[in-house]
Amino acid sequence: MTPRLRIFGKIWDREYFRYLESIVLDLGLETNVVFEVNQPGSELRSALASSDAFVTMSEHEGFMVPLLESFSAGCPVVGMKSTAITETCGPAGALLPTADINAVAGMAVALKRDRDSRMAVIRAQSQRAQAFAEGRTWNKWRMILEDFVPQLRNA
Repeated sequence: MTPRLRIFGKIWDREYFRYLESIVLDLGLETNVVFEVNQPGSELRSALASSDAFVTMSEHEGFMVPLLESFSAGCPVVGMKSTAITETCGPAGALLPTADINAVAGMAVALKRDRDSRMAVIRAQSQRAQAFAEGRTWNKWRMILEDFVPQLRNA
């Protein structure tokens, strides 16, 4: 089976998006690389649920909401140990020390083929997602803000 890369997101910079499209066309990969932009939440969740892995090798991310979306959809995350990816994943996900494309591909294939490993990652991700549940997140913010907004202590 030929691998397919599905790129999700929003178009914030049309010029950059056209640049990415041109790379795909120049390499003749238009059947292997699909841009799925501005997807509604339900379609994104369905796409993640049917994917072999969510891959991120970013070196400059802040908090990664897409990781939590992947966690909740049951899609294993393969990422590089860097920036907030490590903090967001915590003990979950399959994190690699570098952005070595062979290691990334190997991990994605291993998670597709080895059902036990895949399920272990998905279970860990599901547990990790609980740390970011709405009530827990609100309580963490409340504790931080109580020092600055005294009215929150009694609310």
